[in-house]
Parts: sequence; C-alpha cells; structure tokens
Amino acid sequence: MKIALVAPSGVPFVLGGAERLWWGLATWVNRHTVHAMELIKVPSPERDFWEVVQSYRRFAELDLDHFDMVISTKYPAWMVAHANHVVYLQHTLRGLYDTYPPDLPLAPARLPRAIEPLWQLVQRPALDRSALPELFGAVEALRKDPEVPDDVRNRLVAFPGPLSRAVVHALDRIGLSERSIRRHLAISKTVAQREGYFPPGAAVEVVPHPSDLEDFRQEPGEFVFSASRLDGAKRLDLLIKAYRRCRTDVPLVIAGDGPAGNALRDLARGDPRIRFVGRLTDEALISHYARSHFVVFVPFQEDMGLITL
Repeated sequence: MKIALVAPSGVPFVLGGAERLWWGLATWVNRHTVHAMELIKVPSPERDFWEVVQSYRRFAELDLDHFDMVISTKYPAWMVAHANHVVYLQHTLRGLYDTYPPDLPLAPARLPRAIEPLWQLVQRPALDRSALPELFGAVEALRKDPEVPDDVRNRLVAFPGPLSRAVVHALDRIGLSERSIRRHLAISKTVAQREGYFPPGAAVEVVPHPSDLEDFRQEPGEFVFSASRLDGAKRLDLLIKAYRRCRTDVPLVIAGDGPAGNALRDLARGDPRIRFVGRLTDEALISHYARSHFVVFVPFQEDMGLITL
C-alpha cells in the first residue's frame, strides 16, 4: 500500500514532538512493513486568523489520489479529501479548544453586519465539504470589505477570539467528520477524551506511536534532564522556579528550542546550576537520557507523548 502521511510545516519552522512523531512513524512503516510511506508537508503559517484559514484551504485543495491511503495527525492537514483517510490525532489548534482563554467570550457581544454571513454559516449544525467554497468565500469577503475599517476588522478576527474559534471549529467539524474520515485514532487517552476533538459518537482508538530514537542505554547519573519544545504549554517556567528553590548541587539541563526560550533563560539567569543546551542531535539526546538521574516532563494535560515513551 502507498501511504501519504500529510502534515503542516510550521512558519517559522520549529522542531517539536509532532515532527518527531512523523519521522518515527514514516521510518517505522518503511523499515518494518511491506507498505511505502511518504511524508508530505505543506507550509502552514498561523500568525493570525487569515493565515490559519488559508492554511486550511491549501490542504482542502490538495490532491493525493495517487496514494492508497492518507494519514493526517494535526490541523489543518485533515482537510485533505481522500476516500481512505485515517486521522491519527495529536491535537487541534489548542488555543481555540482546551486552552482557549476562559475570560474570552464564545460569541461576539453584538453581531456586526460584516460578519453575519460568515457567523451564520459556521453555526450550522450540519456542515460538509460542499460548504467549503461558501465558507472560504465569506472569509475572503470579510478580509476585502471596503466598508469595514481596519481597526474594526482586526477586532473581529482577533486570534484567539470568538470568530476565529467558531471558524476553526467549523472547519474541523468538516475535516474530521465521519463522512470524511474512515478511522479515528488518537495518540493518547488524554487526547481522545478532550472535549470537541472528535465527532460525537465516533469510535476512537488509542495507539501509542513509535519513537524516532533507537539504541537507548543507561549510564551513571550526572544531572536532572528535561527535553521539550520551549513553549508555554510545556510549563518549563514551573520547573525552573521549583529548581531555584531546591538546595542541591545537581545541575538541571534543559534541551530544546522554541518561542519561550528567551523568557525561560531570563527566569534562570543567575543560577549556574541551570543549563540550556539547545537542540541536541539524536545521539546527544540519547546520551543525555542515559546520564540523567531522571527526566522532568510537566506539560499541561499531556500523557503518553514521545518524552514519556
């Protein structure tokens, strides 16, 4: 079987657990099965509402019919249309789902005329792919509407905000519907149980994914270790604050890079025990695992991720 593993390429590119899952899955399938898998990535910026919707549109227009199966794991890649499409879900756009700020409304306080067509469309209980041209057209009309001042438009499409949340939820309902997806899988129980991730009543199977690393070993402990994307949801700020309160000479080594890197280094400044080593090669990462007393991994509501495995 010829399988396309389709995924977004972040803009700017950041290497994290999602990328390692794709590499590990493709390597495992090609090395240990009779099937052939290709990883297909599409640049997917998401710095604002317009970019996110355009990324969904790119995947919706992607033709992968020369493959026997398509596997997608992450938004917006599951917008690909294919007769044998399997979703192996890592996560949705979490800032518009389970980490949506609780102080933000779920609907606009008042409904400006400029967004009425789009808002009414995404509120429809039954949506399928036939609604995509109308939905993308309504977003484009709002972007170009000469009667809407730029400051008003920017408030309407705040990201996160009620309109951006409603539009992305509508797109996900279409992409993840049981009419579009042959089989629903999740990487963990936590992901499978998150509200709104899967269609109501969908049978979701939990399947831990393969690591992209091999040849693990154990050596005498030298430090406490954490490997992670340097991002707020990984809560490394809690780890650093806790470590600064500890009376120990054992170093804390933090590997990885990401948008929160500078803030975390500022938080650790003045404590020589805390070391940031950046992104490690695979061999260096295995060596750090081997030489750690233990590995600290404290993200918000994750369970069986690659670090744990």
